[in-house]
Amino acid sequence: MENKKRQHYLDLVKVLAIINLCALHYSWAGDVDFAADISFSVAFRRFVYGFYACTVPLFVMVNGALLLN
Repeated sequence: MENKKRQHYLDLVKVLAIINLCALHYSWAGDVDFAADISFSVAFRRFVYGFYACTVPLFVMVNGALLLN
């Protein structure tokens, strides 16, 4: 049987993706009102929400990489 090396950076990315997914589901970014006038706080919340939403595909890809190796 072949000895496979563990890729620790994938574990770290998976942990960060799990934390961001929890933040997305618990809505730590607050209420994101896309119809509100643009202010710094609204723009910041939109950016954070978009960052959290990008972690969903990241989580799926990391799990796939861990399963296929």
